[in-house]
Amino acid sequence: MGNCYFRLEQYDRAVTIYKQLIREYAADGSASDQRIKGRLYNNLGCCYGKLGYEKLSMNCYNEALKIYGKSVGTDTSSLLYNIANVYFNCQMFDVCERYYEQAILEREAKNPHDKVLLFHAHSKLSLAQIEQRKCGEALGNLHKALKLAVGRSG
Repeated sequence: MGNCYFRLEQYDRAVTIYKQLIREYAADGSASDQRIKGRLYNNLGCCYGKLGYEKLSMNCYNEALKIYGKSVGTDTSSLLYNIANVYFNCQMFDVCERYYEQAILEREAKNPHDKVLLFHAHSKLSLAQIEQRKCGEALGNLHKALKLAVGRSG
């Protein structure tokens, strides 16, 4: 239900649902429930980000990272990408650059066939690097994003 509200851009309603579900999963310590709880914190962070609450968003992402840190082999690239976006929106380009790079490495290592995040991460990384006047690196990442885009459509 929270995801439906998110897609409808009713972020306040989605926040209510995600918080309720997090409370329900708080009591159970099973590994699968903890992964679900991590996803819920990630989704809650996305909602707060859409609402402009960067600090709340970051708190949720950090909770998700703590939970995912207990699960070996979990692909955290989407979460790292979301954290990078918060820093990008706060114009902390040096910090967001590190998180985009981590997201790329994580996705390439754990889920290399899913290229969508790689495309977006390379694109945003190039923008962060342009803001820092790292034009050569930005051009390299933009080139990688374009190669991923061409490979996706063909």
